[in-house]
Amino acid sequence: LSFQGGNQGAFDVVLCLSVTKWIHFNWKDKGIKQLFNKIWDWLSPGGLLILEPQPWKSYRKKFASLTPQIKENYHTIELRPSQFLDHLKKMGFKLVRELRSGETGKKKGKKKTTKRDETQTSVKRGFARPVFLLRKPDPSKKKTIGNKKKVRNKKRSGQKASLDAAVSARDQKKLKQKKKDKSKRAKRVKGSDKSLEAKANGPREGEGYGAGKKGSEEERSRPPKRGKKTKSEIFSSQSETSQDLEGSASPFL
Repeated sequence: LSFQGGNQGAFDVVLCLSVTKWIHFNWKDKGIKQLFNKIWDWLSPGGLLILEPQPWKSYRKKFASLTPQIKENYHTIELRPSQFLDHLKKMGFKLVRELRSGETGKKKGKKKTTKRDETQTSVKRGFARPVFLLRKPDPSKKKTIGNKKKVRNKKRSGQKASLDAAVSARDQKKLKQKKKDKSKRAKRVKGSDKSLEAKANGPREGEGYGAGKKGSEEERSRPPKRGKKTKSEIFSSQSETSQDLEGSASPFL
């Protein structure tokens, strides 16, 4: 099998639609592998291969009409169409997308079908096979993608570090504030405990009336403090003094 034309890396896109079965019939597995290798050489880096392989059913349908030589080739085939993708991936191709046609099933309900409808349905059924979109990788883009990823990772790591620093600073502030609040609460609790103890124990010795037994006896023995007299008390004291004076002056008369 010889392929004419096409230098290495000359094409950006290669179409291979409904071709693989005939190459398989005539040149067996060796011809298919040679085709895929040639497509790899033809494609430029980043180029696309659009492949539509015929399924194994279509091989069997054609078997009755094949020549004796092609029938012999048919029996020697080992690389089935279902294995093409795996073989291409091993070569280095990457599957971008699997393209499929729309629904081609029979419509519900009985309707009169015209020749035009029959031709449309036959076309749909004939092209219901999957089409694979494969890409030849570009090594130059890998480096740029790798560098971009590194830059993104560095930015993300820097952002994470700044966020962690901000969070740690905020947490430290919160901890300091909590410690201050705890110390204030402890001081308040201590002051309240002291006041409660003082109320429960009463005044100490020598601290006023009722400050223990000694203090209470001394306070009781002392005369009560005199406050300011009222007008009635002053008048009654003056009358008492005047009576006392009168009574004391009477013997001298």
